[in-house]
Amino acid sequence: MCRKFILGVSLLTLVSGGVSNAVKIQVSEKAAIDIKFKGKLRGGYFGKRSDTDKSDFDFTVLHGRIMGKGELNKYMKFVWQGDFNPKDEERFNILDMYILFDFAKSFKVQAGAHKVPFQRNSGLRSGWSFLTPTGVNYGHKVKAFTNPIYKKDRLKRSSAYSTGVTVWGNTLGGLLKYYTGIYDMTDKSSGEDVNPAYAIRLQFTPTFLGYKPERKYVLKETYLGKFDVLTFGAAYITQKIKGVTVNSYGFDIMWEKKLGNLTPNLQAGFVNHKNLGGADGKDVRGYLFQGQVLYNKKVFSGFGKPAVAFKWSKADDKSSKNEDTTTIGVAVNLYVKGTGNRIAFSVDQVNRKSAKDYTDFVVELWFNW
Repeated sequence: MCRKFILGVSLLTLVSGGVSNAVKIQVSEKAAIDIKFKGKLRGGYFGKRSDTDKSDFDFTVLHGRIMGKGELNKYMKFVWQGDFNPKDEERFNILDMYILFDFAKSFKVQAGAHKVPFQRNSGLRSGWSFLTPTGVNYGHKVKAFTNPIYKKDRLKRSSAYSTGVTVWGNTLGGLLKYYTGIYDMTDKSSGEDVNPAYAIRLQFTPTFLGYKPERKYVLKETYLGKFDVLTFGAAYITQKIKGVTVNSYGFDIMWEKKLGNLTPNLQAGFVNHKNLGGADGKDVRGYLFQGQVLYNKKVFSGFGKPAVAFKWSKADDKSSKNEDTTTIGVAVNLYVKGTGNRIAFSVDQVNRKSAKDYTDFVVELWFNW
């Protein structure tokens, strides 16, 4: 009994997690829990948003997160993640919490609050892998690259996450990856007629050309040259909200390949939403082109790997408000360890059709330990 107690409860060790460290608690010979701590700090010079506004210097905490994940046995795993937000009265909010039934590489079932499998840059990729630290929707009042499922029934602060069940897996040796699921089945908003949402995503990787499949559920905007990536994705979501049918579809392409001391990365994305959010006539399109060139060797006495990134993103608002926005950004990243531990500097020029244009200069510090 004593031996089991020591093995099961009191083993608390620091272990390598590949791209970051974690606290690992071994609760039995076959079950363990990993705990991670994540944070983002942002400071910078922010341009005037209107003629009556003033330019500002600001420094703030964007995210302070804690994440736990573990295995109960070979087939049953779990994840939960919460966020401490100093600007939120409730302070701590659960972002995602789900159970994964890992039956096979080609057949997995994920139930709970988790990322919706839509277009890559619309939430399915990790927010700790952005090529430019401010992200593709920066400055956009109408966010085209987003989770289109009904907002009021989500967990608080969980824009990329919805509650539901997803069946997914990799087939044909990674040539084809599929996701399909049903979400927002609570209809907890009293008096509102909100039907479940249905989603499907297919992702093709030409493994016969030597490219490696992305086998995990959550994708990334960069893998820092760990393996060569070429993927083509297509996704569709539909939901009926208060008698209005929402139809959203998206496409994405990502290419990343290690070429000697450099790893270039190019991405393109497109989304089209009809009646976004259940608002009749709110039709929005999104266009994206971004990329990065990473130097594969560490500089500054081994401190980190430098990279230069760029983005061009546009939200084309087809509604009567016509709030079109185009953002052009460049960034310099210094990857200290993996994608989630970095120092980044970016410049974003935001051009708005119905409001004043502005330019922001941003520095962000990230850790994912």
